[in-house]
Amino acid sequence: MRLTMVPTFYAPPEQIANGRVALTGDEAHHAVHVLRRRVGDVITVVDGQGMELDVRVTRCSSFGVDGEIVGKRRRPRDPIAFVTLAQAIPKGQRIDVVIEKATEIGVSAIIPMMTARTVSDVDPSSPHRTARWQAIATSAMKQSGRAILPQVSPPTEFASVLELVPDYTIALLATPKERVRTPTKALARLRPGKHRVLILVGPEGDFSADEVAQATVAAVEPVTLGPRLLRAETAGIVLVALVLHELGELA
Repeated sequence: MRLTMVPTFYAPPEQIANGRVALTGDEAHHAVHVLRRRVGDVITVVDGQGMELDVRVTRCSSFGVDGEIVGKRRRPRDPIAFVTLAQAIPKGQRIDVVIEKATEIGVSAIIPMMTARTVSDVDPSSPHRTARWQAIATSAMKQSGRAILPQVSPPTEFASVLELVPDYTIALLATPKERVRTPTKALARLRPGKHRVLILVGPEGDFSADEVAQATVAAVEPVTLGPRLLRAETAGIVLVALVLHELGELA
């Protein structure tokens, strides 16, 4: 369901100091030239770390927007659980959809992943691509009413993702195999708490046998999403939603 909400602006913590906020770049352009905000208007700003600010505009120009903080609160629309989606990069720009929708649902971090069977035109060394992905997450954060900005990593090799497993309460690997546990059963053993969950989703050709073996050694648990074969990007979005639901983060 898409709800009508007050437009929200984003300012990273370094642009918030001494009771004041500065909007620059696209955020300032959107405020001045799209939404026609003027001096004296009160706007809503999030810092990407959970805080929502009421800001009265004191300067408004094509160079930027400055304002004083007149109210602040912690926005309650973000999950307590920390869920990271490591998604094998699909062909074309389908990773853009994954980043957008996973952010809307409530993911905390996204790792575009390079696997043995990844077929992508992404240049792993390009900082511009990562910046673009982060911009997609920022936009999705604002439109979905969140105040915590998921961090999007540069393209990361599968082996490097496995090195992160000890930092999580549980790690799950999506597989089309039917004789493995469902996400519900895999998460059932977790007691209530602030869990950290790492989700690994492979490419269209699935993970290689060697990657599955590596994941098993690293204590990653395979889970099935049911009898239907899902596209890689669909599987990532579905698994994020299932995990957050099982952790009580979705109604």
